[in-house]
Amino acid sequence: MLPRFRVSLDEAINVPGDDLKSTVASIFEKVGVPPEDAELGADVLVLADLRGVDSHGVSNMLRSYLGGYQRGEINPQPNISIVRETAATAAVDSDRGLGTIVTPKAMEIAIRKASEVGVGMVTIGNSRHLGMASYHAMLALEHDMIGVCMTSAPPRMVPTFGAEPLVEANPFKLRRQRTRRLPECRNHRNGGQHRRAGHDPRKQRRKKPAGSLPCPGSIWFAARCHLSPYVTIYSGA
Repeated sequence: MLPRFRVSLDEAINVPGDDLKSTVASIFEKVGVPPEDAELGADVLVLADLRGVDSHGVSNMLRSYLGGYQRGEINPQPNISIVRETAATAAVDSDRGLGTIVTPKAMEIAIRKASEVGVGMVTIGNSRHLGMASYHAMLALEHDMIGVCMTSAPPRMVPTFGAEPLVEANPFKLRRQRTRRLPECRNHRNGGQHRRAGHDPRKQRRKKPAGSLPCPGSIWFAARCHLSPYVTIYSGA
C-alpha cells in the first residue's frame, strides 16, 4: 500500500473495532441510510481497517461516501431490484446505492443460486464504490464455496505512449478455503500497472519494468478451482 494511504501512527487514535463500528453506523444513519444498511456499511469499513487495508477503511473512505450522499450522487435508500434472472445468474439494478452495502446483498443471491445449481453469478449495475472487495468474496467461505468479487473503475491509467488516462486496472479478489489452513486470498488486476503509479504524468518519462503495461486479464482460477461451487460478483457503475 502506498504510504499516503496509511494513517500516521503519530496521528492515529486506537479504538476498539466494535466502538468504531457503532460510531460509523450512526454517521451513516445521519445521512439517511437505514439502520440495518448502516451497520452493514460500517462492518465493511471497519473490517478493512482491521485487516490493514487502510485505503478502503474508515479514515480514507467514509468522508468520500458522506460527500456522495450529501451531493445526491449516492442513494441512501435505494430500491434494489433484479432486472434479469436465470437459475444460476442475476442482473441487479442498484438504484445508485453504495456498492459497499449493495454488494453483500448481491452475494447472498449468488450464494443461494450456487447452493441450488452449483454456481451463482450476479452482476450489479447503476452502483457506487464497492469498498474492500475481499469482504464480499469472503462471504462465500461460510458456505464452503469459493468467492470471487470483481469491479470496474473509471479510466485512470495512461496507455503506452499516451498522454491521457484511458484504461483502468479493474481489480478482482478470490477467496477459497484451504484444507487445514487459513483461507487463501488472491488479489488480481487486469493491468499490471496500478493506476496510482501509472497515471502520474511526471512518471511517464521513466523506464517502466517489463510487464508493467496495462494488459487484458482473465479469471483463470474459475476453471482450476472446480472442486466446490464458486460465487462471482461483478459490480460496475
